[in-house]
Amino acid sequence: GHGVMPSIVCSVGEELNMVCAIAREKMTSTFKIQNTSTLTLPYSIQLDSLSPTRDKDHQRLPSFVTPSSQRTDFVGTQNYNGLSVFSVFPTGGEIVAGNSQDFTVTFSPDHESLCYSDRLKVVLFGKKI
Repeated sequence: GHGVMPSIVCSVGEELNMVCAIAREKMTSTFKIQNTSTLTLPYSIQLDSLSPTRDKDHQRLPSFVTPSSQRTDFVGTQNYNGLSVFSVFPTGGEIVAGNSQDFTVTFSPDHESLCYSDRLKVVLFGKKI
């Protein structure tokens, strides 16, 4: 046998900018991930704001003290109501070789802020990429 590397192409670059949304209203945006490898890719999508280790991660030095090259905080302002500001669908499945999957990101702020942000991670075969 021989080993192969999973390979994907995402329709957006490093950042998906949701621009402006009115507080208490929803805005959606879509992106696509194409499987350019020769095998079916099991995937899951994770948001940092929903991470079970998020509180532990916040015990680090504040971002204004940490050099920008070492910052790991991507989660910005969150909703007052406790619900996540961002959501994504679908959150898991498989992308067959040569096919693509569309994803919908929903931004639903419950108050005004200039600092909403989150990080979305694509996990293939249980490994973050």
